[in-house]
Amino acid sequence: MILRNRTVIVPESRDKKGMVYNSQPNPNKRDWMLDVEVQIGNEKKSTRGGTGLGIYYLKQIEVSSHMESAFGYSNRYEGIGIYLNTLIKSERGSKNEITNAIQGFYNDGNKILNIYKEKGHMCYKKFRNLPPD
Repeated sequence: MILRNRTVIVPESRDKKGMVYNSQPNPNKRDWMLDVEVQIGNEKKSTRGGTGLGIYYLKQIEVSSHMESAFGYSNRYEGIGIYLNTLIKSERGSKNEITNAIQGFYNDGNKILNIYKEKGHMCYKKFRNLPPD
């Protein structure tokens, strides 16, 4: 659902998939920046995660490929994938606040990515809209 100041890709419920994309080529291939603000949560605002959200910059899009993956697109693509992974988490700091994994990958289209095994391109950050500690 596209609203004036935000886009809702999927409702706060389990096992839903959605996608927003642009089929026009990027006219600024050398100098560009993506600025995204997301909210990830669930109805009960619990720490139990779904799988997360994938943000992709692809050479081309195949609309049918988004049904194959837990992060919104196929695990074989040509481009860059950034994953906000709510399954991989860590408790950090003196308050043991829950942080989740942010992963980034480049794929030339020849490799099938397994983001659960390839953890070298990952950091942890608190990004879920959970209630304050």
